[in-house]
Amino acid sequence: MTMNQQPSGNIEKSTSLRRVSPYLAILLLGTILYLPFASKMLYHSDSVGFALSIHRFDLKAHQPHAPGQALYLLVLRIVKRLTRASDNDTLVAVSIIATILSAVLFYTLSRSWLSPTTALLLSIMLLTSPVVWFNAEIAMRYPLGLLGGLAVSLACRKLVQGGAVAAYAVPVTWGLAAGFSHDVAVILAPLVVYCSYPQLRRSKSYLLIASALAGLAVAIWLLPLMHVSGGVRSYFGAVRAKAAADSTLPFLFRGDLSFVVELIAKNSIVVFLFLVLGSAGMLPLLVAGGECACRAGSFCLCPSNIGLRRVTGSPIQWCEARPSNPPEAELRSTTRPCET
Repeated sequence: MTMNQQPSGNIEKSTSLRRVSPYLAILLLGTILYLPFASKMLYHSDSVGFALSIHRFDLKAHQPHAPGQALYLLVLRIVKRLTRASDNDTLVAVSIIATILSAVLFYTLSRSWLSPTTALLLSIMLLTSPVVWFNAEIAMRYPLGLLGGLAVSLACRKLVQGGAVAAYAVPVTWGLAAGFSHDVAVILAPLVVYCSYPQLRRSKSYLLIASALAGLAVAIWLLPLMHVSGGVRSYFGAVRAKAAADSTLPFLFRGDLSFVVELIAKNSIVVFLFLVLGSAGMLPLLVAGGECACRAGSFCLCPSNIGLRRVTGSPIQWCEARPSNPPEAELRSTTRPCET
């Protein structure tokens, strides 16, 4: 009995190690890459504001600047108390940890479509991306925005896959992500609505439940933030003053409205450029042609057809592109295994 059970135990251990090893590799690589190059001084005036806010919170004195990322400040104070590090080291440590955790979430999200090897390589590319690497080394809040964005994206992916818990995790994750970075919540709002739409069609009460959960998640950090800012009027007065000072557009001679318009315009351009550049990266695949693996309920890009097709039916299907470039991609079941 023992001899028969031993191989089974070894197989289970080997399987568990194989599943955990990519996460360990990301953690180890991120630590090795980021720690030696960590910034030794506060990078920006915003960094100074967040460093001062660790000791004294005052939006009017730009400690930090409005709208005041409440959950980010909470994390900074917790890390400061646990490590007793300098203000700069505290901010940089949070940036490094958030970036490495972002790569972990990115790997988990990539595994929804890709093999472990491909997902790990893409996660390493994320870690070593110049923009991501640079922001991981400085005292800024952007790595927390990346982490929050990936958390919301992963929850949305689980929702699309039919996860029952994800239906309620999406609004909560979105609301909490707003506490770390308000702009991430605005940018990802269309994604949340799009992924929640099938759930809204199935259940009319889901809109009320999701709205209540999102509102509760926002209230967890917004109500204390307004309280320590001197009340609702004082808080939004600081937000309007910051918007007016930052805005360069003279719409209606009011900075708050023009700042919102400017922010939406800039982010729309950024999203458009990322989509265009990302699509351009697929051109070699489209020219080469070939096959692509598809999962049920996901989108499949058949290279020779240059188009996205919705895959339904069996859990795993094979999308085969024909040399003749037919107008419609044909989907057929196959016994050929796909990496999972």
